[in-house]
Amino acid sequence: MKKILIKLDTISNYIKENKFYKTQEMIITPMIKDYLAKENIEIIYETTGLEKNINKIDSCDELIKKILKENYNIVSCEEVRKITKKIKEMI
Repeated sequence: MKKILIKLDTISNYIKENKFYKTQEMIITPMIKDYLAKENIEIIYETTGLEKNINKIDSCDELIKKILKENYNIVSCEEVRKITKKIKEMI
């Protein structure tokens, strides 16, 4: 993942409706943070795909079940239960 250093001369490219959308690839310096604060621009931090999924799914169990089904084609209730239990022990 290539990092992007945000500079004063390019920051306007990332501001929409008085909000600065920071992705994980972006590096913002204290000077940039000061500029945003001075201009009353809110920083919105992008969440990762996993965080987005966790917010959409009611519980950890449901997320594990979804991952097992979609990524590993594991649908057996007993297998899902065993794997879920093991994952919870590790977290």
